[in-house]
Amino acid sequence: MRLPQRSDHGPSAQTDLRSPKLPSFLDAVICDAVTKAIEPAILDDAEVATQAVWLIDGYEPTEAAKGVFAAAEANSVLYPMVPYQGLLHSALGAELSDFMQGKESAEQALADVEAAYTAAAKEQGFLN
Repeated sequence: MRLPQRSDHGPSAQTDLRSPKLPSFLDAVICDAVTKAIEPAILDDAEVATQAVWLIDGYEPTEAAKGVFAAAEANSVLYPMVPYQGLLHSALGAELSDFMQGKESAEQALADVEAAYTAAAKEQGFLN
């Protein structure tokens, strides 16, 4: 399934939500959940409107979200995560599965994450 993606830089792009690593039945479930999560109508429920900082047309920042919007309006410097965070997510995804399956300890899994992240960061030139 492809969803339209809003852009202020020209015609709308398409975002492909399918994952080659998931069973096909999950594609439909995930696409349905994402589609419903971006519908402005979900903001009609006051409880839902306060559960997150929504980037949906019609969202009015709640008290809890005002700081996020103030930071964006002030052109705050972003948390310096790009491109490093992607390397960390990859390392976590690859190395935590043995722990979650009970095949190794948390300490060993975290040591594996650190080693995988360090190797990837060195390969990309982020670490010496």
